[in-house]
Amino acid sequence: MAIQHRLLLVDSYDSFTHNLAALCKQAIPNSLISIIKNDDFNIEQLRQYLPYFSAVIIGPGPGSPDVPEDIGVVRDLWKLQDEELLPIFGVCLGLQSLSIEYGALLKRLNVVKHGLLSRIHHNGQDIFDGVASINAVRYHSLHVQLRGTDIEPLAWAHDEENGKVIMGVRHTSRPFWAVQYHPESVCTKGGGIEVVQNFWKLAQSWTQTVGRKTIPWTLSMSSTLPNIWPPALSPKLAIPHSPVSRVLSSTLKRPNLSIIDICEAFGASQESTRFVLLDSAAQPGRYSIMGCLNSDSVQLTYRVGCPFVTLTVNGKPSHHDLASQSIWKWLANFMRQHYASGGNPDIPFWGGLIGFLSYELGVDTLHVPFDKSKDSQRSRHPDLNLVFVERSIVVDNHTGQTHIQSLDQNDHAWISETVAKLEALSPGLASNKHDSFKSLPKVTMPSKQSYISKIKQAKEYLYSGDSYELCLTAQTQIATPPLTTTSSSSWERYKRLRKSNPAPHSAYIRLQPSTLLSSSPERFLSYTRSPNTVCQLRPIKGTVRKSPEITRAVAEKALAGSPKEVAENLMIVDLIRHDLHGALGESVDVKQFCSVEEYETVWQLVSVIEGRAGTTSTESHELGWHILEHSLPPGSMTGAPKKRSVEILQHLEDEDRGIYSGVFGYWCVSGGGDWSVTIRSCFKYDEEIAGREAPSVEQWAIGAGGAITALSDPDAEWEEMETKLHSVLRAFGAFPPGVSKQSLLLQGFPGEQDEPEAISDLPSYVERGRGRNAQITYTFIPQTNPANSMIMEVPSYTEDAYSSYYISVNLNCFTPTSFITTIRKGGWDGEVMGDFEMGISKSGTMCFKGFECPIGEVLSTKMFRSTGYYWKSQFDETRDALELHWVEESSSSSSGMSQSLMASRIFSLLMIRQVNLLSTVLPGKRKIIEQYCCQVHNRQSSKEAWKSSDADTPPDQPKRPRPSR
Repeated sequence: MAIQHRLLLVDSYDSFTHNLAALCKQAIPNSLISIIKNDDFNIEQLRQYLPYFSAVIIGPGPGSPDVPEDIGVVRDLWKLQDEELLPIFGVCLGLQSLSIEYGALLKRLNVVKHGLLSRIHHNGQDIFDGVASINAVRYHSLHVQLRGTDIEPLAWAHDEENGKVIMGVRHTSRPFWAVQYHPESVCTKGGGIEVVQNFWKLAQSWTQTVGRKTIPWTLSMSSTLPNIWPPALSPKLAIPHSPVSRVLSSTLKRPNLSIIDICEAFGASQESTRFVLLDSAAQPGRYSIMGCLNSDSVQLTYRVGCPFVTLTVNGKPSHHDLASQSIWKWLANFMRQHYASGGNPDIPFWGGLIGFLSYELGVDTLHVPFDKSKDSQRSRHPDLNLVFVERSIVVDNHTGQTHIQSLDQNDHAWISETVAKLEALSPGLASNKHDSFKSLPKVTMPSKQSYISKIKQAKEYLYSGDSYELCLTAQTQIATPPLTTTSSSSWERYKRLRKSNPAPHSAYIRLQPSTLLSSSPERFLSYTRSPNTVCQLRPIKGTVRKSPEITRAVAEKALAGSPKEVAENLMIVDLIRHDLHGALGESVDVKQFCSVEEYETVWQLVSVIEGRAGTTSTESHELGWHILEHSLPPGSMTGAPKKRSVEILQHLEDEDRGIYSGVFGYWCVSGGGDWSVTIRSCFKYDEEIAGREAPSVEQWAIGAGGAITALSDPDAEWEEMETKLHSVLRAFGAFPPGVSKQSLLLQGFPGEQDEPEAISDLPSYVERGRGRNAQITYTFIPQTNPANSMIMEVPSYTEDAYSSYYISVNLNCFTPTSFITTIRKGGWDGEVMGDFEMGISKSGTMCFKGFECPIGEVLSTKMFRSTGYYWKSQFDETRDALELHWVEESSSSSSGMSQSLMASRIFSLLMIRQVNLLSTVLPGKRKIIEQYCCQVHNRQSSKEAWKSSDADTPPDQPKRPRPSR
C-alpha cells in the first residue's frame, strides 16, 4: 500500500483555495489535505499538530500580509523554531507574508493585476528547475521589494506600468518557497503542476537530509482537523431506500400551442391564485415548465434567522421547527419523502419544488453577519419561497411536444381531462397586443452621486487587496397603477416583459406574498439525476446587443478579444471551480472558456464548468442540492474572493437585495435541478395587503448593477446599471429619470408598436452640435406614421434648451427614407462608433438608427476645426430637402480629406419614399458620408466642463464604456 502524505493547507478565506488543493493532489500522489482557516488556531495550538504533516501550503487570500486579522497564524509559521521546521509553499499572499517577515517592503502596484495573464521569467532553479515558459494568471494589487539576504528572488515579471515585479522566491536557509502568481488558475500555462512537483521534491530532500519524521494520523486528529480534502460525500448525504411514488404521464404534440396559451387556460390570469412558470422564452432554452397548482399544493417559506419553516396548505400556515437542522437539511429530508421514479428520462422535471431563494439566504451560508440596520426590512419578506408541484405541464419547444405529468398514483382522470383540454384549446388566444399605458409610473432610482461614490469606495478595496472584483448593485423602486383590474396585472406585465426582452431563463412566479417576473439570460447551476450526477454552471460576463452591424466577428473582438472582459469572466470561473472542488473533490473541468454565444437579442461571453460525483454506489440524489447550498450566492453577483466581497458589499449597499441576485428554479423529485440567476427581473412583496382588496398602486423593485474592477470608469458603470434597467423598465412603460417617454420609441417600446400614441409635447432632452460660426440644437419628436419612429428637428438655438443627456439609439423601426453613414472616432480610420440610417421629411427633420452614440454630435464640428470647415444646416423648401453645408472658415487645407472631396462643400439629403431606391441616393456623395468622422465625448463630466468653458468644441472622449453583460 502506498504511503499517504498529509499536507496542511492554510486558507485565508479565499475563493480559490480548493483549486490549489486540487493542484496539490494532482502534483503529489497519495496525498490527503487538511484545510484550516488562518484564524482557527493560534501558533501555540497549531504547534502540536504540525508533526502530523509532511508540508504546509499557504494559500492566497484577500487583504494585506501586514494586517494581523488578514494573515492570522501564517506570519508565525515563518518564525518556527529550527526543531519545529517543515517545508512550506506559499501562494500570492503567502509570498508577500514570507517576504515581509524577512525584511521586504510591501508596496502597491501602480496598475493592479486581477485576472490578467503575464509572462513569468525565472532563473530555472529550485521550484523552477526544468520549467519552460510560463504564462500565469495574477490576482494582486500589492507586491514586495526584497531587502536583505534571507529571501532570494527566483522569478519575476516585467510590467510596462509597474516595472520588475517579484513572482517567485525562496528562503536561503529554511525550506520555504513561494510564488506571487496563481499556479492553480485554469488559465495558467506552465509553472503550475511543475512548480508544485518541484516543491515536493525539494521538501522530501530537505526532510531526508534533516531526518524529520511525521507522526502517524490518529482518530483524535480526525475530530480535531475534520476538514479533509477531497471530501467524503457518502457520510453526509442520505439515500432513500426506494422511490416513494412513480410518475404518471401522457404526451401530445401541439407545436402551434404556445406556453402562454396553456398558462392562460390554466389560471395564470387569476391574480388571487398561486402560479409558477419556468419559461424558455428564447434560444437556447428548450423546456417551459408550468406547475398546475391547487389549494392543496404545499407552499414552503422561510426567513433567514427564523427557527422554523412555514408550510401553507389550503391557505392555512403551520410552523415546523428546524431544531438543530439548517433549512437546507430540513428541505433535503422533506424531498426524501417525495422521491419518485418512472418519469420520461428525457424530461428534466417530473414534479418537485419550484420557486426562488434570496441573495441573503446564500449570504447566510457564508456566515457573514448581516447589517443590523436592515433587520426590520429583512424580517418581513421570505428568503425562501417554494411550492411543491405534484401536477405539471412541460412544453418541449424543440419538438413541439407537451407532457402532462402527475405524482399522484390515482390521478389518471386528471391526466385524461388535461390532455382533452389541451387538444381542444385553440392556439393564439393569448393576445400579443397590449393596451397603451394609461399613466406613467413613478420611478425612484438610486442617487447617481451616491452610487458613483460607492464605486470609488469599491475601487479602493480593490487597490488595497481586499477583493479582486466587486459586484455593486442598487435597487430602483417603481410605483405604478395596475395594468388591469379585471385579471392578473402581474401576469399582463410578465407578458410585456417576455415580449420586449425574451430570455432563455424567464420566469413568472406568483407565490403570495411574493411575485417575481424574470427575463434572466443566465443559468446558475443545473444538475442531472443520479447516478453519476453532472453539475454544470454557465457564468456570463460580457454582453453586446445584436444588430446588423454586430456580426460574430465584431462580437468576438469586443468580448473574447477584450482582456478586461476575459479577466472578469476568468475570476468567476476560478471561483466556481473552487466551489465545485470543495463539494465534489477532483472531478471538475472547464468545458468551455470565454466563448461567444449567440442568443436571440445579444452576444454573450460564456464559460461552462462541470463537476462529476464519480462512480461510487453511495451517491445521493441530494448531491445537487448540497452543491447549490455551497455555491450560493452566485459568484457573478458578489465578486471574488466571495466571502470578503460579500462583507464589503454589506457595508457599501444601502439595503438588502432580497430576491434580486439570488436564484430561482426547481428541484425535481428525481434528484435533478436547474437554477438561474435572478437578474433582469422585477419583484414585489404583498405582505402588507394580504387579505385586502388589490391596491390602487403596485410597488415593484428592480435590482441592477455591475462588476467593479480596478479599470472601471464610475460614469460608465452608472450607465451600465441604467442600461440593465431598461430591459425591465419597458414592461412598466417606465424609464430612468432624464429619459423621456419618447426615447422609448427608439427602442421598440411594446404597446406603442401596434398603435403608436401621438405625443404633442416636446421631449425634455436636447442635444446640440457647436462650431465656431454655427450653433445647432437638435430635438426629437415621435411619429405616428410610420409607427415607432423618431425624427430629429433643427430649431433655433437657445441656451435654456441645453441638456447634457446622451441618448443611446437603438431603433427597431424607422422611416423608409434612408442611407447609411458610418460615424468614426478620432479620424477616418478610427473606431466605428455607430452606423446610422438617415432620412429627411418635408418639415426639415431627420431620423437616425444606430447604437451607443450621442445623436447630438452626429453633425458636430469637432473633427472639421483643423480643416477649416464646419457644418451648417439650411432647409430648401423648393427642393424638399435639408442641406448640410461644409462652410469654409479659412484658407487652410484639409489634412484628412482630399481637395477634390472638399471642393464639393454642399450636398443634400433628399427624401426617398422607397428603400429600394437607396442606391440612387446622391451617387458620388456616398463616400463622403461613409467617411464622415465624429468625436464622441463622455456624457456628463466633460459636457459640464465644456459648458462652463470658453471652448468652441467639446473635449475629447475618454475610453468608451465596456459592453454590458
